Amino acid sequence: MLFALTSWAQKDSTANSMDDILLKLSKLEELKGANDTVSSLKVITDTVYAQSLEPKQASVDDSNVLKALIHFDTASYDMGSITQGDIAKQRFEFVNKGKQDLFITDVVADCSCTSPDWTKGDIKPGGKGYIIATYDSKEDVGKFMKTITVLHNSGEGYTFLEISGFVAPKL
Repeated sequence: MLFALTSWAQKDSTANSMDDILLKLSKLEELKGANDTVSSLKVITDTVYAQSLEPKQASVDDSNVLKALIHFDTASYDMGSITQGDIAKQRFEFVNKGKQDLFITDVVADCSCTSPDWTKGDIKPGGKGYIIATYDSKEDVGKFMKTITVLHNSGEGYTFLEISGFVAPKL
């Protein structure tokens, strides 16, 4: 009986988690369709489940962490207004605040207009690295918001970065 109850609780927990994920994806699609500038990071972190996924930032109390721990100075950047056809770059810097080597396995942009570059190889404890997001505005006009997903061996295994701004039409 205990096994059946435990199994049911785990299935129920997974279903709630999946419902949260599907709800967030639906909201993101609606915002993208409406060309809304509400932060996708805000939508992603709106639910209790998503908040539980957020990696903890290193602090004095975390000094005994035995794994890699990625810490970005900032996770979002507003590029302001740029002219259509401009190529804009943003560099996101991070530090490995853990006790093991950190490595970035991949960096994925949400569209082909944004291309990422990043620190390759192992980042030692205390070492620094970067993610560069290069945005080509030739196909866009108006508000934009792009998400870059960083896959790594720290915390939950991923971090979302975001660039946003406004593309003014080329005259």
